[in-house]
Amino acid sequence: MIIKSLIAKKLNIPFKISFNHALSERTETDSVLVMVQSSNGKIGYGEGCPRVYVTNENIESVLKFISERKKQILEISSIQELIKYILKNNDAIDQNPSAWCAVELALLDLFGKEEGKTVEDLLLLPKLQNKYYYTAVIGDGDISAFKQYLEKYLFLGFQNFKLKLSGDFVRDLSKIDVIRSLKNKDLKIRVDANKLWDESDIAYSYLSNLNYEFFAIEEPLNSFSYDSLLQLSEKLGIKIILDECFTRIEDINYFSENRENFILNIRISKMGGVLRSLDIAKKAFEEDINCIIGSHVGETTILSRAALLIASIYNHNVIAQEGAFGDYLLVHDICNPSMKFGKGGMIDVTQYLDNKIKGFGLNITL
Repeated sequence: MIIKSLIAKKLNIPFKISFNHALSERTETDSVLVMVQSSNGKIGYGEGCPRVYVTNENIESVLKFISERKKQILEISSIQELIKYILKNNDAIDQNPSAWCAVELALLDLFGKEEGKTVEDLLLLPKLQNKYYYTAVIGDGDISAFKQYLEKYLFLGFQNFKLKLSGDFVRDLSKIDVIRSLKNKDLKIRVDANKLWDESDIAYSYLSNLNYEFFAIEEPLNSFSYDSLLQLSEKLGIKIILDECFTRIEDINYFSENRENFILNIRISKMGGVLRSLDIAKKAFEEDINCIIGSHVGETTILSRAALLIASIYNHNVIAQEGAFGDYLLVHDICNPSMKFGKGGMIDVTQYLDNKIKGFGLNITL
């Protein structure tokens, strides 16, 4: 197979609502789309979501990375050559994971289409399950907006929630009081602090004064300190979800001895694509560390579909899944239909994948 062209461009898709958390406010996508075309005319599509506060990447750095390596990428003509390229360029990918993710997904999609195989078949992996269940994520809006979205999620039958904290104690407490007033013992609540606090003692005081039995707290501290995170977990008696401070497979070595205190957030884009995410999920499984398959705000169906591959194989230690907002959030998706959760946070993938379209099985409508 010969790849004759590669195009990388920024995706500009407005949101229907703004989405806020402690590190960012977004009103549109902040992603890069990669398209690779073979000499046979088939096209593979990939997506990456650079985040400065996660991997120190932005749109410009992603486009530069791809441009500088375009000639090398065009020479990758098989899955075997793709794997060799990743092994040879692992250090560079560590520094540019979202950029490489967009390239890798496009190549996998194209290879599958060229060989008439799904990506799962191409990688000799089990077929996807039919159903997956997602978390309700509520951003840091005002109390009125919070109640509105909470009611919608509850009406749909969600029981697994992720709430973004603001650092304004009165504001956060008012939202937790709303949750508390529901008296629903089946709700599973975790909170995401997005690095709100500099010291573990301050974080402990804030979280303990909210006086709620959270399932877990994500990224509470502004700077990475394994000892501080472990101390905070033990004092609060809840697990710490590692996201921004977990971006490489080697990071697992820090946490494996205290696996009961930590949960790993695996986001395909920040980990550098599907193949590296598979390696990470496998190691976490072997170390008996629980994982969440996360997502970046504004991901299209392309990344939601890619994440299913990880969730399907390692479902025994994947305790939650995020994403699949599709055109609930986006004014329009680049896939038709747009992959999105329904009642109870459930997705039946048979509704979204076209058996006639191999690769990732998505109908892209640019």
